[in-house]
Amino acid sequence: MRKSILLGLIAGFTGIGLTTLAMGGPTSAQADEITIVSWGGSFQAAQRKVYFEPFTKETGIKIREDEFSAGALPGLEAQVKAGNVQWDVVDMGGHEIIAGCEKGLFEPLDISQLGGADRFFAGAVYECGIQTTVAGFTPVYNAESFPGEKPKTLQDFYDVKKFPGKRGIRKKVWQTMEAALIADGVDAKKVYDVLGTEAGLERALKKLDQIKAHVIWWGGLAQARQLLLDGEVSMTFMPNARVLQAAEQYNKPLVLIWDGAAITGDIWAIPKGSKNKELAMKFLQFANRDDVQIEWPKVFRYGPPLKSVIAATSEDIGRQMVTHPENQKNSFVIDAVFWADHLEDYEKRFNAWLAE
Repeated sequence: MRKSILLGLIAGFTGIGLTTLAMGGPTSAQADEITIVSWGGSFQAAQRKVYFEPFTKETGIKIREDEFSAGALPGLEAQVKAGNVQWDVVDMGGHEIIAGCEKGLFEPLDISQLGGADRFFAGAVYECGIQTTVAGFTPVYNAESFPGEKPKTLQDFYDVKKFPGKRGIRKKVWQTMEAALIADGVDAKKVYDVLGTEAGLERALKKLDQIKAHVIWWGGLAQARQLLLDGEVSMTFMPNARVLQAAEQYNKPLVLIWDGAAITGDIWAIPKGSKNKELAMKFLQFANRDDVQIEWPKVFRYGPPLKSVIAATSEDIGRQMVTHPENQKNSFVIDAVFWADHLEDYEKRFNAWLAE
């Protein structure tokens, strides 16, 4: 039986106070350095502006940046086994953190050093990591594709008669199955209870059968964005911040549908055998201070993990993120533990269905 991984299952946003986790004053300049690996591009540029450069300025601890792509866990495992860990902080997906934690690839997280689990958004605290962002993976459409009535719900994504056009879906089983079930009437709060059964899996695939002939399966976010911008799909699923960036950059009327939003995000973790474990923890403490994290939503529209920062974020910015209460009415948190348990089997079923 897999032991409990997610420690921060905290519901609601009422009674949230603004707190600051003290880290002490600036230290004198020093030659200390840590290596942080993340995803590159505009996301890592935002991390650099909000976290990396201010951390170095305040502490004197230099940050060496590295980048990786999906599937970085095998690379880390090789480093740990060789006793030559090159990274001090990593930014990975939840299922990777869980799998790596069970393999002993990450240091267990002492959440008390970050002020306690109740400071964080629901599901943000892991045994070996802490969430860096709270992203909403939602349906999105180009308003130019629908000159008349506009889609409003997750169900509309699957209604190609009322809202014609191709649909873009990531060629992954996770999030795809949950969205199909919610569109078929399953309560978002019970989606994993249903998906965890054979009948639930069959029900999700049956729902997808309704639009299978209309789907363009995409692999990367750049492809999803281009399909939407070029009009090759009228609707797709995308992370909210990426949609907002594309709408602004290309001056396109891209509209998010928050109904059925999948809540996810990346995780900070410290690799086992980091040569700079104490400095790495100092970075995590810095990144989870209210006065530091409040700058994140201004730069990148993934929500912050601290409840106090969510509450302190201005309304105009807050409404663009899944952390806003109005955007969570029919949302669900992607259950990384569920997918750590079921991913291999469900991927086989999903791929077999795709090949039919």
